[in-house]
Amino acid sequence: MRLLARIDMTHISQATGVFAAERSACVIKNEDKLEWLFMRSPDEVDRMLEQLNKLGVRQINTEEGGSSRLSAILNSMSRLNDAFQFDDVVSDDTFDTSLELR
Repeated sequence: MRLLARIDMTHISQATGVFAAERSACVIKNEDKLEWLFMRSPDEVDRMLEQLNKLGVRQINTEEGGSSRLSAILNSMSRLNDAFQFDDVVSDDTFDTSLELR
């Protein structure tokens, strides 16, 4: 998983796993903001919720079936081919974490 933003754990009040028809996400309520973490599979969402629970997030929820506001938002997003793979070399190199020793 690639996380491109830092989320302050001290202000997380709630985490919700959202399982829609074509994608899954973990939505974290951080103070007054909702942080969306898009996951490859429902299993990844479950693992993230389990870790957040171990880290002390008290309110953990799951939403399935598309009847909630979060599910409706997730279902309304356009389908991406693969949000976790880049098609060009420049983007792939941006996330290269290897170090060159000189």
